[in-house]
Amino acid sequence: MNQELVDRSLAYTEALRSHPISIGMEFDHETLEAISSKVSQNKDIRALFPTANGLPIDYICEIRCDKCSTIEKRPLKKTQLISYMENLRKKILNISSGECLTVATCNKCKDTEKLSEQQKRREMDRKHYLIHQNQIQLNTENLIKYYLWPDAKPGEGADWQKLNSQMRTMVCSCDEEKISEAINEMEYGEFLRTPYWKIISFEVKRKNKFKCVMCDSNERLQVHHKNYSLHGYEHTHSGMQSLTCVCDECHSKHHGHYE
Repeated sequence: MNQELVDRSLAYTEALRSHPISIGMEFDHETLEAISSKVSQNKDIRALFPTANGLPIDYICEIRCDKCSTIEKRPLKKTQLISYMENLRKKILNISSGECLTVATCNKCKDTEKLSEQQKRREMDRKHYLIHQNQIQLNTENLIKYYLWPDAKPGEGADWQKLNSQMRTMVCSCDEEKISEAINEMEYGEFLRTPYWKIISFEVKRKNKFKCVMCDSNERLQVHHKNYSLHGYEHTHSGMQSLTCVCDECHSKHHGHYE
């Protein structure tokens, strides 16, 4: 321990003599503990250090790891060293450290903490993935059970706007291949009686302002597949683009016009 430096530091805080710590000085840990424990306030620790006209200053210091207590020699910037000494003073005097910056973790413990954090993130990512997969499965089952059954009533007493919102939430996270497979296994006439199609067709009519795209009629409107390559994916953006709104007369007269 550098007892002379300790004595000079204490004398400085009492008599305002010249700065006892010189630029680039090396510190053993006993010296740091002795100075930190015997100064009266944190501001007195800061006052021990000289200024360098704004230039960065490195001090070579022995730092005790706050995780494993290993002492490791490393360079610290002036602000880092002051922060470390302030924390030392508070620990020795049993003062709450608050939000002080700490640099007292050795490289080995930092690597261990990093690996631990990575493991936690991987476990969290896996947990979120499993939750997402379970939600996909649940949404797919509910869509098939309640929205792809002819004449089903998925929400007794619920208006179509609410049913539309519920179905839209489910189709955003579902197994689209299974949904398409379930739809294509149905007779087309049965498909047209499902809540799924009623909601989709209502949305298509609404987007076309409840008017026929051919003659602007607003009577006896129907939803027409421009082609059937996306049948089963009507709920997707591309599937919606493959549908259009026509009146019954134009539908009968021009069926196949978009083929």
